[in-house]
Parts: sequence; structure tokens; C-alpha cells
Amino acid sequence: MIYTYNPEAKLDKAYVRSIITAGMTRTTSRSSSAVRDDYINISKLFKDKLGVTVEVNVDEDNKIVTLSMT
Repeated sequence: MIYTYNPEAKLDKAYVRSIITAGMTRTTSRSSSAVRDDYINISKLFKDKLGVTVEVNVDEDNKIVTLSMT
């Protein structure tokens, strides 16, 4: 199955809000104000649209992130 982007498709705002998460804030070295980092929940997106389960493993010691897809 190949999933393609259709720019003509109607936007599902509720679904977009469910996969874009404002879960991280950080401060920069130049500023003391918080910076919001939005990110996409790829696990939910891939499962919902492609039927693919994504597992994320983080190796803190070696600074490696492994994505496994089944």
C-alpha cells in the first residue's frame, strides 16, 4: 500500500490536532524565554494511515534512536 498526499483533500483539523503535540518546551542560550517545539506523533500517524506499528528505542549512552516498523 502506498499512501499519497492529496492537496485537494478536505483538512481534518481534529485529526491534525491529535497527531501534532505541543509536548516539549526548552530555553535557548540566547534567551531566557521558553521555545515551544511542536512535533508529529508518527506512531499514531503511521498506525492510522498505513497500518504500521512504529516502536522507538533510545540508546542514551550511544546517542542513537532506533525506529522499528512492523
